[in-house]
Amino acid sequence: KGGREVLDAFAHVRRSHPAATLVIVGDQPKGAVGEGVEVIGFLKKENPEQSARLRDIFARSRAVVNLSRSDTAPVLLIEAAYFGCPVVSSRRFAIPEIVDDARTGFLIDGLHDVDALAGAIKRLLEDDDNYGQMRAAAWASSRRRFSRGQFDQNMATFLKRAIHEVSSRAQPSGVNAF
Repeated sequence: KGGREVLDAFAHVRRSHPAATLVIVGDQPKGAVGEGVEVIGFLKKENPEQSARLRDIFARSRAVVNLSRSDTAPVLLIEAAYFGCPVVSSRRFAIPEIVDDARTGFLIDGLHDVDALAGAIKRLLEDDDNYGQMRAAAWASSRRRFSRGQFDQNMATFLKRAIHEVSSRAQPSGVNAF
């Protein structure tokens, strides 16, 4: 997501980190991709081999960069965090509810702010102490907030509240409504 901006930011990053690589999963961005960029294409999670490849990419990646223009709550960000992979994304939609800025990743304000994007990526490459803490926080947060057990608990709480709300609006006694 945000392919052209990601490629432009990566070109800035490569100037100070010439060994850095960028793996693109999904559509190839328009234009030349440049040195250090590998375009894999789409990986289907329902295909066991492709799903395993995606998990391997998450496990080996320093970060996931996702500048979504329309995906309101990208599951990709949660999946990456399950592997302890920090995220660089935009401060749009529900993304700040998934990514805790400067703790589990970095959020940037403008989708077209290539300098801010490059700066966030460089911070992840240069600050090993903070990076290790961020990786651990992403892993812990994903399991605490987005596990199946937490989903079940949230759903049960929601249903209890909804039932209580409906019950509190019940018809007065002696009135039968069908």
